[in-house]
Amino acid sequence: MNSESGHLSFFHTLTFKLSVVLVLFFSINGISLVLWDQKDLLEGIKLDTQIAYADEGRLLAEAVVPVIGDPEATQAYLDSVTYNYPGMELFILDSAGNVLHNASDVPSKLIRPQISMAPIFAFINSTPDDYPIDVDIPTSNELKFVFSAARINPTEEQPLYAMVTFLGGGDDPELSFWAKYGALLTRTILFSLAIASLTGLIIWAGFTRRVNLAAASVRRYKTGTNGVKIEDNSHDELSHVAHAFNEMVDRVNGMMDELVLKEKSRGELVATVSHELQTPLTVIQGNIETLVLHQDQIDAETMRHKLRTIHNQIKHLSNLIGDLATISILDTGQMKISTEPFLLSELAESTIEEFEKFLGEKHLTVVRQFQQPPEPVEADPIRIRQVLRNLLSNAIKFTPEQGTITLATRVTALTIEFSISDTGIGIPEHETKHIFTSFYRSQKSNTQKVKGTGLGLAICRKILKLHESELSVQSTEGAGATFSFGLRRYTSTN
Repeated sequence: MNSESGHLSFFHTLTFKLSVVLVLFFSINGISLVLWDQKDLLEGIKLDTQIAYADEGRLLAEAVVPVIGDPEATQAYLDSVTYNYPGMELFILDSAGNVLHNASDVPSKLIRPQISMAPIFAFINSTPDDYPIDVDIPTSNELKFVFSAARINPTEEQPLYAMVTFLGGGDDPELSFWAKYGALLTRTILFSLAIASLTGLIIWAGFTRRVNLAAASVRRYKTGTNGVKIEDNSHDELSHVAHAFNEMVDRVNGMMDELVLKEKSRGELVATVSHELQTPLTVIQGNIETLVLHQDQIDAETMRHKLRTIHNQIKHLSNLIGDLATISILDTGQMKISTEPFLLSELAESTIEEFEKFLGEKHLTVVRQFQQPPEPVEADPIRIRQVLRNLLSNAIKFTPEQGTITLATRVTALTIEFSISDTGIGIPEHETKHIFTSFYRSQKSNTQKVKGTGLGLAICRKILKLHESELSVQSTEGAGATFSFGLRRYTSTN
């Protein structure tokens, strides 16, 4: 069985196993019958046939007397007999064993024109107790036939002999195969059926037991018992069903875990968004009140500082609201992309320029490893810029001062691969499967102080999926992280 593809081989099915059992037992008993009784069977048929047709030679000898002097008439008579009695072969011999005439219902050719007369003389002088007696047939090198023979003209000095050869027992019911061996065959068949039925019942009992165990597992799962699996290590139909059930349980459990995590994240989001909204609004409100109530007492430098603070907080609010709107559009499938050719390295450069201030504040070094000459990609530049902003923003947030951020491109046969690496705090291995989930934020204590809603990476992955690409991550906790994705290369046929 190919479990991954869901294909069950016929050779693993219960039907095949039971068929093998039946064929095996019938074959064994049939072969045993042949091996045990073949010799007796053949000898019995030959004996019964020779006894039943012992007079055929005498009858032929008497019948050919009127035509024996005419070779053509003799041959015609022999041909007519074999035509009416298929299976017989007739011979007229002289005392030296020379074949004078022969006839058969099928074409035959003399291999030897002369045969030994000893078996014929032995038959003429024998009684049924001496049967069976075999004779070599001049039209066969290998087979020995049951035969009957008689002298045609016993009064002449040069007598002729009539010989009849044949196989089988004719139509006499007393000589039929079934009459003699029917009882043995019947016992053999009944024995085979009994053994096959017993074996089938054993197989079916095992199958029923496994079905009951599987049904019990399903009932336990239905009542809400966690960790229920059907344990079945065989390779037949039921194990195929058990494997499918276990896969379903794993998927459902995974979906439930993800749902619980998402609901927990949504609850945390409400608190986070409330805090994120309240904090800048409070700052904005406080600074505006100061400017309004004490405008006559504030010097120009203080006023510029407070206005700059208000501006930054408004920008933060705008980004937060923008992220919420973007994830909502992506989740509902309403976002459309408009692709065009552009240089990914140039888009990355302009994105770096947007973050020059933040890079300078933390004294971060940006390393560019763009493959030359640059080649264009076919994508939506507005949405890809949004991806680059989120990735670069995260790298800046989680990289300590004096750290390094590396942006690189690599050309492959069909795509241009982009990666951004940092020397930051890294991501714990158990969190890498959650970081692309909407609203998820790392539980590490040293990341709790970093502002964010847990939407950036989810937005990046969803945008890249619209481009038939995948955002992947490689990270070692304490040694930074690398995020990468590929975009389709632009060609004139795109």
